Amino acid sequence: EAVEHCRVGASIWPWASTQEGEDPQVVLACCGDNLTLETLAAADILRAEAPEWRVRVVNVVDLLALGIPEKYPGGLDEARFQRLFPLGCPVIFNFRGYTAVIKQMCWERPENSRFDVNGYREEGTTTTPFDMHVFNRTSRYHVVIQAAQKLASRYPEAGAKAEALIVEYERRIAEHRRYIQIQGMDPPEITNWEWSRNT
Repeated sequence: EAVEHCRVGASIWPWASTQEGEDPQVVLACCGDNLTLETLAAADILRAEAPEWRVRVVNVVDLLALGIPEKYPGGLDEARFQRLFPLGCPVIFNFRGYTAVIKQMCWERPENSRFDVNGYREEGTTTTPFDMHVFNRTSRYHVVIQAAQKLASRYPEAGAKAEALIVEYERRIAEHRRYIQIQGMDPPEITNWEWSRNT
């Protein structure tokens, strides 16, 4: 599976998605090891907190796959691209570098405005690894908040649950800041987090 994933350059991870990633209401996309970990952690939270929401996880290992094949070697044809990122479905893309890279790659795709890209903002200082994600808004908590906002704006019936999640994970971000100021390290629920096939 890993060899095929790398050959194609981008694919759906049904095991990390809800409902095997079918008919998504929001897509969580990621590129880069730490950003993929944060995206998986966000998907894990959403599976536990809102299992009825249809969340698809897409991992990208070759950025050229995002571009149109007429310009980029290895670019996915439009039909295949839309099977990963359906038209009309918001995409939250967690990326290891500058956001302009993803925006440039997707620029010539239809409805490219559906892509919200999180990436390096040149913010932060000497701090903890997770706190750098907080500074750059690529943390699992930020992704959960973004997903809740997207769902609430498109599905009014999800509004109450979405608002509760937004409040909860804004609180977690504030608590994290207080924790590292006192302890000087990330909390155990961050450093010890692992994906569980049972979730």
